[in-house]
Amino acid sequence: MSGKVGRNDPCPCGSGKKYKKCCALRGDDDILNISLDPFTRYNERLTEIKLKLDTYYANEIKRLRRDSQETFLFYTVNRSLPAEHQSLYSDWLWFDWQTPGGSSMAERYLQENGSLMDKPLQECLQSLCDSSFSIYKVIDSRDMILQIRDLFTNENREVLLKEPWQSSPEHNILILGRLVKIEQAQIFSGMVLLTEDPDSQKEGFLTSHYQYAQKLELFPDGFPAELIYGLFDHAHKKKLIALRDMRMTLLDTTQAATLQTKLSDNLHFEFAHFTDQVAWYIPKKEHYDYVRLVVGEDYVATSAEVLEDVIFLQEQIQEMLPQTSMDLVHSIMKRSFPPVEKADIWLTIMKDQQAERWLDTTHHELDGQTPRQLLAQTDGKDRLLALLQEFSETVKSEEELAFIDFMRARVESAPIP
Repeated sequence: MSGKVGRNDPCPCGSGKKYKKCCALRGDDDILNISLDPFTRYNERLTEIKLKLDTYYANEIKRLRRDSQETFLFYTVNRSLPAEHQSLYSDWLWFDWQTPGGSSMAERYLQENGSLMDKPLQECLQSLCDSSFSIYKVIDSRDMILQIRDLFTNENREVLLKEPWQSSPEHNILILGRLVKIEQAQIFSGMVLLTEDPDSQKEGFLTSHYQYAQKLELFPDGFPAELIYGLFDHAHKKKLIALRDMRMTLLDTTQAATLQTKLSDNLHFEFAHFTDQVAWYIPKKEHYDYVRLVVGEDYVATSAEVLEDVIFLQEQIQEMLPQTSMDLVHSIMKRSFPPVEKADIWLTIMKDQQAERWLDTTHHELDGQTPRQLLAQTDGKDRLLALLQEFSETVKSEEELAFIDFMRARVESAPIP
């Protein structure tokens, strides 16, 4: 709204003072031309703030955008940035991306230049630094107020709307957006994404993955905005996220013997192979991609791609070895290499994953057959061992040689048809 400002009205400059005690004292009549609409006032300040940030970081912005975009897209389905999401990425770059010093670029600017900014602009930038980027469920709407609930914190919020909300609660709408506080209200800043969730499956997907990260204490300082964006992308497109979850725990002699006994006649697992002094088991139930329970001489490990299979494996371990706590070795959410003491187990599982892909890939050296098909033939094992020997004579890297050695052990342990 716009119009004549009364002497006792809030000053349009946003200082929080009455007009008569602010710009009227300076005879600033131009202030009367400023819109009283809080959205317009906020967007004017947001535009000015972004201009200041662009200018301040002008010498490094190209490098920063190149280096940061991979992080922003890391958890998304296709790891590509849609043109219509550019402004979402830009806001993340300024207000969420953590610089090496541990603060966002906007926080760094505020620390170094905040005292030079006028109060309304400084307060607006502070609100952006304190903003809440999350996924919200629409609960209800009345007048120009939208009632929402943060899916991850369960906090209820009231958001000021610029236009009446058109959708009814029955549509079950989820919103990805950034909440900022302006004056006495909260609004969504910048771009928001919406997705319908009539059967609440998307909500279940999002909250279960949040609980997964919380249980593992992966993000003690809060859920990263890029992970929130990636989870929303998977939920909206109805795609499962590949967690690449690996866990392990050391076993004493008694525990190892107990586990092997229970697995020898188990309703839920079948024996796959015995390679490198390690027994590999596969779930009998339908599962997604690569899922394994791995038993070594003094440890048990699990590997699964999606959350449903992760939960299944942990439940089975608890049933067979009560009170056993599995340590996380790797997860896509962790984004770091395993600790040194667990690296060998991680590498062993990675080699077995590669071996599974190799066994099911056709090769022209095998007349278009897969190695697994060849193993079902009488002379298949000898032909594969000869092929692996040829491979070993042509490769030079230690990693490739280690994989060939593992594959050789896999082939040698395969039963003769």
